[in-house]
Amino acid sequence: MESEEPLGGAELLVVLPEHQVTLDTARAPSQNDLWALLTNHYGLISLAIEAKAGESFDATVNDWLDKDESRKGREARLEWLCQELNRPAALEVCGLLRYQLFHRTVSALKEAKRYRASAAVMLVQSFSEDPAAWADFERYAAFLGAVAKKGALSLVPGGGGLLIYLGWVQSACVTDARMTAIDGPQPVEAFSMAEG
Repeated sequence: MESEEPLGGAELLVVLPEHQVTLDTARAPSQNDLWALLTNHYGLISLAIEAKAGESFDATVNDWLDKDESRKGREARLEWLCQELNRPAALEVCGLLRYQLFHRTVSALKEAKRYRASAAVMLVQSFSEDPAAWADFERYAAFLGAVAKKGALSLVPGGGGLLIYLGWVQSACVTDARMTAIDGPQPVEAFSMAEG
């Protein structure tokens, strides 16, 4: 993946699977498939990873708002998420976007603030070719003022003192057949998620 200069040379400090981040309230935290804290000469980096293998990014904002009786609470959450992202919460603008992308990005941002990091990254790790999910990601990136690029990070403008990036990585799954073909103990690099 191409690296933006402020993220160059990053080293992994901590990685947590299924890491939950409390949002505006303790109700319905954002559960990251993987969250990591990295460091480089610019400072700390909060990285939230959303792994996908052909499934969608769940409900659109409009559908999510209509899912239960507590619409007012959900409207307040959407307002808060959009405020964190410095974007309008107007449904005509964000109603057709995927709610999961909002809270996953804000979870990276919230952890960046918690650890006084200089950057927050929300990365989608896609394990299958998925044009529908990619189109959803492109629309969301455009809403944030970024240009989605596969295999590269895109800077979100107007981060309010924090650098915010979106990224999409396309990878192959290690299948049972591929595992069987590997003969004997192998170093970790043999199971890299990145296509080589």
